[in-house]
Amino acid sequence: MSLKFRHFKEDTRKLFASAKLWDYHLKQVEGNFGSGVHSYFTFLRGLFLLSIPSFILSFSFISIPQLLDPPARNHPEVKFTGEELITGANWFTETIMYYGYYTNGTIQTIPGSVYKMPLAYLLATAGYFLLCLLWLVKSTATSFRKNYIEAKEDESDFISKVFCAWDFGITSDDASKLQHTMISTELKEILAEKRRHKESRSSAKKCKVFLYRLVTWMLYLGITGGCMALVYFVNKELLNKIKIWGNIGYQISLALIISAINLVMPIFINLMTHWEDYKYPRHEMYIAVFRNFLLKLGMLAVICAFWTDGNLKSTHTNQTASCWETDLGQEIYRLVIIDFLFTIIFATFCAEFIRKLLTKCIPSLKLAEFSIVNNVMDLIYGQTLCWIGIYFSPLLSLIIIVKYFLVFYIKKVSVMQNCRMSTQRWRAAQSQTLFNAFLLLSFLLCAAFLCVVVFLETPSYDCGPYRGLNRSYDAIIIEFQRLASDESSYWFAVIMNVISSVWFLYSIVVVLSTAVVLVRSRSIGYRKFAKALREQIALEGQDKALLLQWL
Repeated sequence: MSLKFRHFKEDTRKLFASAKLWDYHLKQVEGNFGSGVHSYFTFLRGLFLLSIPSFILSFSFISIPQLLDPPARNHPEVKFTGEELITGANWFTETIMYYGYYTNGTIQTIPGSVYKMPLAYLLATAGYFLLCLLWLVKSTATSFRKNYIEAKEDESDFISKVFCAWDFGITSDDASKLQHTMISTELKEILAEKRRHKESRSSAKKCKVFLYRLVTWMLYLGITGGCMALVYFVNKELLNKIKIWGNIGYQISLALIISAINLVMPIFINLMTHWEDYKYPRHEMYIAVFRNFLLKLGMLAVICAFWTDGNLKSTHTNQTASCWETDLGQEIYRLVIIDFLFTIIFATFCAEFIRKLLTKCIPSLKLAEFSIVNNVMDLIYGQTLCWIGIYFSPLLSLIIIVKYFLVFYIKKVSVMQNCRMSTQRWRAAQSQTLFNAFLLLSFLLCAAFLCVVVFLETPSYDCGPYRGLNRSYDAIIIEFQRLASDESSYWFAVIMNVISSVWFLYSIVVVLSTAVVLVRSRSIGYRKFAKALREQIALEGQDKALLLQWL
């Protein structure tokens, strides 16, 4: 009975695995282009699925209640011209798209019911960030355990692929050919990795490589600092021109400059990294990803610092009544749209499709190789924009969902039709962990920025759900004070005060620290036990080989 149940459980697991979104497309990509390109599309699928709960939370708990009880317009109604699809301004400004449209009061669509928009706005955003944190931690931990702790790259890795990689449940010829191609590609990657591992370098070669890397790092840091300074200068110069003229050219100038830097600089960074002559292509990819990550996040950090700093000055001098939250949301919207257009037009159509047409006229020109580094960093950059902008534009996640959906199919078709397999064989199973780690770091930075906005920054005094408050977080404090004064909610207020106290937080830190020490100790013990088992298996193999010689 237990055996039948295990078979049923395994069949059910395979059924759900086969029903995963875009599963067949991912197998096609892996079979033809290897695990590196496959890891990009797997990463894209994960981000697409992660964006869906964001839209559901924002639309259900923030946008729909406001649609049921729309506030009075503060400005004359503006006609829709079509420019709004690119700029995100004008007609979109007075809609549920942005922070400034939402009321700071209560919504009463049903008699006797009260829906407090300030609380809903904060709690829905916090709920989404908590969901993202759980998903990222789980995904990163699972990938790390699978690819770094459990996986051991030795001779048995190649043997297991040869004897155990085939799926005997395959029945169709197409699936059989696809599985054959996948195994063949992965075996080539393993052999290439083993071959490079045996290569050795002389002392002179190592010294030369060290000097190369020192020069390239200094050059990279100088260029990155220059790009960040350029973004700050352009943002400062364009701010007044946008307010005075409202011209579409001025509105999208900053997004065009940043997208152009993101398009050109990764190519230069990849050339610098390739010039450093890393032994393994995987290490070269790691360094290139890290450099692209710093560049993209650095420019976004400049934008965020500029707007929060400008807000502090304006609130102290009372020289402007602009809704800076909506302005920042519009800037993030433009960055998302322009980045998508650059990805499709330049990175895909021009760099891959046009190059394929040129290969027919120029025989020496080869098809483009799919750049895993550039495309993965584009995904992390796009998701970072979503995390920064979700507070200022609750419906931005819908734009991100549509973007990811279109990018997946456009990139998949372009890869299959316009690209060639990379000349470098490298194993990319561990790259998924790296991508998740960078995504987690990006998430933590975005969460820190939004915490600064909620807990420290002064909201605009004439727009948004927190107008009239010194901090957005004051909405929760006011609600706690109201509950404390209400006799029916007294114990709830007492419990919340205990939870928010410093001593409660200290106790949580102590408990978590103790848990970390215990888990770390268990991890070390399991690692030693696994090492002992591997040594035992190796000794048993030697014993069997010796017995065969005696026979």
